[in-house]
Amino acid sequence: MLNVVSGYAPQVGCELEETERFWSELDEVMESIPTGERVVIGADFNGHVGEGNTGDEEVMAKFVVKERNFEGQMVVDFAKRMDMAVVNTYFQKKEEHRVTYKSGEEEVKDRDEVRKALKRMKSGKAVGPDDIPVEVWKCLGEAAVEFLTSLFNRVLESERMPEEWRISVLVPIFKNKGDVQSCSNYREIKLMSHTMKLWERIVEARLRKVVEICEQQYGFMPRKSTTDAIFALRILLEKYRDGQRELHCVFVDLEKAYDRVPREELWYCMRKSGVVEK
Repeated sequence: MLNVVSGYAPQVGCELEETERFWSELDEVMESIPTGERVVIGADFNGHVGEGNTGDEEVMAKFVVKERNFEGQMVVDFAKRMDMAVVNTYFQKKEEHRVTYKSGEEEVKDRDEVRKALKRMKSGKAVGPDDIPVEVWKCLGEAAVEFLTSLFNRVLESERMPEEWRISVLVPIFKNKGDVQSCSNYREIKLMSHTMKLWERIVEARLRKVVEICEQQYGFMPRKSTTDAIFALRILLEKYRDGQRELHCVFVDLEKAYDRVPREELWYCMRKSGVVEK
């Protein structure tokens, strides 16, 4: 018989009484399991076992990080007491698999962020289903800044956006190639709420402060365009032609590239880059 126990220890800094109560309850669970049955504990003990002391080799191996803290010592003591092993110390982890959770910032969106986002929004654009252009918010001045800051704070705290933001109007634009009656020869433009776009600008600005984008990225980058990439390629072609050398270029056009990106991979990459969860 295999028994699987799941647990979550109190965080570092909690009252000692709360920590002791957790370990006492875990002891009771272990004692309730009949002798001879196997046990696997999958838990976040919120501790660092660190490098072992003499005698610790019976419950742990050498693949550890950080120095041992009080909580880590309790994990080792528990493993010895229950004749168990800290299994993740027996396997070396790749650096890219070490992702540390970061909680959200204490301060939510402030007025200055809203003002900057409003300035970045271009006027004269087609509106979404709510029929509220960004010009309305700009004309209202500080009253709009106050209202939008309050709205965005509620969105951030509740982690839910207004249902109206999920509605958009699709406008088909012909690509000027192929059969005009074929839907595949059209690209779509989404007309969305300008208020939601303001929110997106604020989130984007925060992401750009954390995530580094390589110098070779030209699309959707400030003060850059795909024209720069074309110019660099043309210079390269001329140099190879002057030197009478061969140059092979590969152009990849991925169909529906954005839609095919697994969202779970995006969340993983952002966590790895240090983006906060909220």
